[in-house]
Formats: sequence, C-alpha cells, structure tokens
Amino acid sequence: MRGLMTEFKLMTQNPPDGIDAGYVTEDNFFEWEAAITGPEGTYFEDNVFNAKLEFPMDYPLNPPKMKF
Repeated sequence: MRGLMTEFKLMTQNPPDGIDAGYVTEDNFFEWEAAITGPEGTYFEDNVFNAKLEFPMDYPLNPPKMKF
C-alpha cells in the first residue's frame, strides 16, 4: 500500500498532461477513478475517457484492472 500511496502523491503533485486520477473514497485506497483527455491534434481531441482502476492488495507485484 505504501507504493500506491507514493504514486497517488506524485499524481496529485505533478499530474501527467491530460490525466486526472485518484481514489474514489478514503475507505478504499485500492479503487481509483481516472479521467483521460484526448490529446490535441488527434481524433480524440476534446473527448474525456473515464476509467475505473482496481489495484490488487499485492500491487505492484500484480497489475491493476482497468475498465473504461
């Protein structure tokens, strides 16, 4: 969980362009929501893609599940 908390801190302090992500509730730090904005100059420009991420308890040894 410590690694996941570090990643959350990095996402809030210096988020990548076009990505907004964070946990859904403080009760479950392993469930996140994300909004990904399509890059400028592409077919996806001005679109926002919402996703739900579920991190396993043994993250980062196993990857999260992601659903759009």
